[in-house]
Amino acid sequence: MAIQTIRGPLYYPVPPTAHAGAPSFSTSQFLIDAASEEADLVFLAPKTGNIRKIVWATRTVTTGATLDIRMETVLSGARSGSLVVTNANGAQIVADANDNVVFTTQLTADCPVTKGTAYAAVILNPAASFGNMQIAGFLDEERHYPRSRLNGTNVAQCLCVAFEYDDGTYAAVDGIWPVSTLVTTTFGSGTNPNHRALRFQVPFKCRVSGALVWCDPNNDWTLKLFDSDAAVVLASTAVTAINTSQNAGLMYVPFATSQSLLINTNYRIAVVPDGAGTVPLYEFTVETAAELDAFSGGQNCHLSTCNGAPANEAAWTQTLTQRPFIFLVIDGLDDGVSAGGARNVIIGG
Repeated sequence: MAIQTIRGPLYYPVPPTAHAGAPSFSTSQFLIDAASEEADLVFLAPKTGNIRKIVWATRTVTTGATLDIRMETVLSGARSGSLVVTNANGAQIVADANDNVVFTTQLTADCPVTKGTAYAAVILNPAASFGNMQIAGFLDEERHYPRSRLNGTNVAQCLCVAFEYDDGTYAAVDGIWPVSTLVTTTFGSGTNPNHRALRFQVPFKCRVSGALVWCDPNNDWTLKLFDSDAAVVLASTAVTAINTSQNAGLMYVPFATSQSLLINTNYRIAVVPDGAGTVPLYEFTVETAAELDAFSGGQNCHLSTCNGAPANEAAWTQTLTQRPFIFLVIDGLDDGVSAGGARNVIIGG
């Protein structure tokens, strides 16, 4: 088998599309403050099965209420107002003090969905005793599909929504970022820990040319790719401080030489500050490790930290419910051709 160069980069995990400044929640786009107002998300089901729970979150809650969390059919590209099946909804009490709370609402009855079919997840204010609250949306994703709406009007940002199936699993819907919290970690060479990395596996043999890192490069730092032994540095690039007045954002950092990676093998790509300055690195959290499966890359992509040059795997600490905004840039893929000319066949998917 051989690695073949691809034209144009492939990113893994997939980054958001509207990364201007630091990552942030939308605080005004999904405000429901009147009777029967709603925020909804129209999406294609990522896999066939039964959705049991909907994960969603608030921002500021001025007045609480008992919301109706619903799975509806889609008509003419919008929520139809009709449940997919009887009782494919659940009541969620939101208290006045429930600012910035992640809710996992179980539906009264499991909702059967078919992969590739459109559905709408709806967060609905009651007609009486309605609330006044912001529903969490991720400001830095502006795809128009999956499509989020507020009271029937399209919103450029996406609702922070995830779907748990009846077997306890999640499946990623590209374009949705169901993060619980957004974290800015400002650290330096004297911080403990002083290595913050994406610990990852790739589901195919490939070659990486560098990474996208969401940070504020206002001081010097180095990007390091660690081998599967967690100690050997396969590639590194020193980044000189280049941001003194502009906003933070995604930064492409190339390696001098692309590096080949094995399938289903743990590697790390780390941000390591240099000198006396500090570097803000952006990260996010989820409520449970399983919820990372609602994101590209799944649970195999999570935060790993250590202090000083690591000697082995034991030197690193994993946080399975947190992930830095670091994305591999892939410039080559295995062609799947064996020495005898036969091709490997991947079964499943």
